[in-house]
Amino acid sequence: MLVSISFRLLMNLESLNSVESIGNLVRHRTAPIVISTNNGYVIRFVPAVSGESLAHAYQMCLVDEAKRLNLPLTEEGKRGEFLKFADNNLLTKYGIQIPESENKIRRTEVQVLLKDVVCDIGGFLYAGDFPVKRTSLFQVGYMIPALKDVGATALETQFHVRHAPSSMKQYQAPYNVEVGSAVYTFTFAMSFDYVARPMTAFGERDEADEKELMEQRDTRIKAAIAALASFITLLPFGAKKRRFMPKLEYL
Repeated sequence: MLVSISFRLLMNLESLNSVESIGNLVRHRTAPIVISTNNGYVIRFVPAVSGESLAHAYQMCLVDEAKRLNLPLTEEGKRGEFLKFADNNLLTKYGIQIPESENKIRRTEVQVLLKDVVCDIGGFLYAGDFPVKRTSLFQVGYMIPALKDVGATALETQFHVRHAPSSMKQYQAPYNVEVGSAVYTFTFAMSFDYVARPMTAFGERDEADEKELMEQRDTRIKAAIAALASFITLLPFGAKKRRFMPKLEYL
């Protein structure tokens, strides 16, 4: 089963994805896109929100649903630190055997999935001597301005001053934040075929572990769908919302 949803959003005055600071200027992420004009194709740099930001937000929704449904999570995952068993230290911490050959990769993948449902839905990569890779079951890309509405896109710097008592004028530092406004689009897609199923087709199997994993399949699918519902309803991604809450309208 595959779910694919395309979003079209009018956002005004957002600072959802900042990048580096240059002096007292906090820059908004920009990305190049190709648009068609009467004279051919041209490149435009436009405000954007990265797919990593959107993916992190969805996985945080998944953490909330996993807690509600008593599905397994690592300590790091509960905190939103998706390290995902990247090295030997993390495998050892959770009692997962380090793969000693290619024949052990499937066993390791199953053990990881039993420890953390986020690794099941969002994928992981163990980068040891015998790497174990699980591709994410959901896909999301950059949020960018709609191509036909790219003319209604703006990025502007807003000037602010931090307040301080008159006796502490040295703390009244000016700062600038770039904010963007645009009709944004992005697409979210998810496949449920491999939920609670290892992607590694070869190697030694632990039948007991794989049976335990399959017994959780329906609950894991329920968590993934409920997390997607929360993501769609709340759109919980982005930074600086405390002072730059965007004016948002679903189109």
